[in-house]
Amino acid sequence: MKTYNLLYSSESQFEEFLYSNFIEFNREYLIRIHTCIHYPEDIIELVNMIKKFLPNSKIIGSSTSAVILNGKIIPKKCLISITEFNQASVRTCIFPIKSPDVSGSMFFDAISSGVSLNENSKLLITFASSFYTSRAISDCIDRINQNFPNIQMLGGVANHGDRPMPDSDEVISFVFNEKGITQNGIASAVIDSNSLNVSSEVVYVTESVGKSYTVTEADNMIIRSIDGQDTVEWYQNILGINFADFEKNEDIINVTSTFPIVKKNYGNIPWLISYSPQNDKFRMFSDENENKPVMYTTGNIKTGDKIKIAYSSMQHTIEVCQDVCDRLKDKPSDALFAYSCISRTTMFKNCADWEFTPFKRTNLS
Repeated sequence: MKTYNLLYSSESQFEEFLYSNFIEFNREYLIRIHTCIHYPEDIIELVNMIKKFLPNSKIIGSSTSAVILNGKIIPKKCLISITEFNQASVRTCIFPIKSPDVSGSMFFDAISSGVSLNENSKLLITFASSFYTSRAISDCIDRINQNFPNIQMLGGVANHGDRPMPDSDEVISFVFNEKGITQNGIASAVIDSNSLNVSSEVVYVTESVGKSYTVTEADNMIIRSIDGQDTVEWYQNILGINFADFEKNEDIINVTSTFPIVKKNYGNIPWLISYSPQNDKFRMFSDENENKPVMYTTGNIKTGDKIKIAYSSMQHTIEVCQDVCDRLKDKPSDALFAYSCISRTTMFKNCADWEFTPFKRTNLS
């Protein structure tokens, strides 16, 4: 098993890259493409060019605000990662969303049938084109864990270099496979093998503090009340802030990213909780009846869930990163795949710089 990485610039460069690495044109490869420089109208041209050279390969990709290579997070590039397997098969699918009422069960049915999940499936990679599909994806993950407990999963929500932070404006992020592209849907790839070993890790920056609270009303993405108190008031009281004092929405995002919530039964893995004033400056929810400020999350938070407030701790991140590196040393790997939250390149850039240092001499991509 090998992975070959290329920061793409031209067809001639790509062809030279294939020959210099002795890549066999008729072999099946998993090709991951993450691009900061393409748009929905021109990405298929790149996909078709790759298929011309590697017609039997399976492709999955997304737009992004930065790519990961050589232990660095790099903006304004297009990364093509070609992985070959000795004893494995790859299948992909793409699922456009035609209904605004998409659910986790719909995603589960689409993915499980689209890539034919089975007992030999070892790794499932899924990218969603839009921030608004995250809740359904979270529910879908729970369903996959229940039905296929041995599958490792990896992926996330796409963004774009022109608009790295999610908002309610026109979506320009996209996902694709070797057959098509969608700006409103998901793309998945599965690797089947009898001999492949896959392990996964998460490095997170958060540490929970204080007592636990109960979500007393949740309505889809909106968390309306916690311990019987309006969630906006609850959050402001805990932090001693007033959202009305912030001039820019970016400043509010910095606060909510620094102080997310964690579900009690999910350890310290963060669930971003966001604020929408629902006014002319920023309105996350277009429903004309949704006129009061709200707190919302893309995670699968339900009424009755136990949560805690958390904060972003650099010291804790160092400890978690060291633990992850120690575990990886005990599991020698032929290939390393990695995906990072947008906060790594905005709020925690220094953290990201040293966090990837141990991987500078690996094929992490």
